[in-house]
Amino acid sequence: MQLSRDLKSNSEFYSAVYDSSSAVWSQYDSQERTKITKYIEELQLFGVNQYNPLLLSVLDDKPQLMLNVARLVWAIAFRFNIIQSGSTGNVERAVADAAMFVRSNPNCNAREIFQKLESLYPSDEIFEESFKIKSISKSAVARYILKEINDKLMEGSAQEVRSDTNQISLEHVLPKKFDPKDWSEFSEEEEVDVADYVNRLGNMTLLTSGVNRRAANNSFAEKLTTYLEEGTDALLISEYIFGQSDWKSSNVEQNQAKLARVAKRVWRVDYQR
Repeated sequence: MQLSRDLKSNSEFYSAVYDSSSAVWSQYDSQERTKITKYIEELQLFGVNQYNPLLLSVLDDKPQLMLNVARLVWAIAFRFNIIQSGSTGNVERAVADAAMFVRSNPNCNAREIFQKLESLYPSDEIFEESFKIKSISKSAVARYILKEINDKLMEGSAQEVRSDTNQISLEHVLPKKFDPKDWSEFSEEEEVDVADYVNRLGNMTLLTSGVNRRAANNSFAEKLTTYLEEGTDALLISEYIFGQSDWKSSNVEQNQAKLARVAKRVWRVDYQR
């Protein structure tokens, strides 16, 4: 009977780490619950579940640490899994150790848990260098990354990116389907494959949906005229792009380097030595 009760309890926790609307999260006050469920939703967006044994251990044994642990897992998963494309085997080993540490140390804290996972956390320098060259093919993930960076840029202001994808769309400056004649000047080096830049984060921004549709697959000169229709709706993340007279591979790299510098301030853990 005790085993049955434990299985029932843990099945509810197991379900909760996949479901931000689970009743399990009602044990937290509204402010904590909002933050925790945001991290849970974003871990689902990342498509990672290797960290779940740790989350389950915390829910079961140390629920008061859930917010801090969910945040550090979120930051590690983004840096290691999304940007570094690190080995899942390394994650599973480190997470198993951390989960057992939680269960065997009743007085542990979030900093000590992070130390068990520190090998998965790329330094700011490594993360920034990896981010500078990262391509993201999944539109939902790319849109999420740009939204988080833009919100960081606009921190403290009243304006933030609306979550409704019917209003705000992901824009590829160099289009996914581009006419080579319109983009013949894009590559500044003969060995560069123009198509390799389409899904680079530095080649993307967020636009209101109407402007995005009008920009379509046009040349950069035509797109720029359309972009400027954003007016007061323009987001800070678009500032560099809107200020260019043309769009080449070097512009993608410069823009992505700017994004990388902000990204390391968004997805970070402050427990590291």
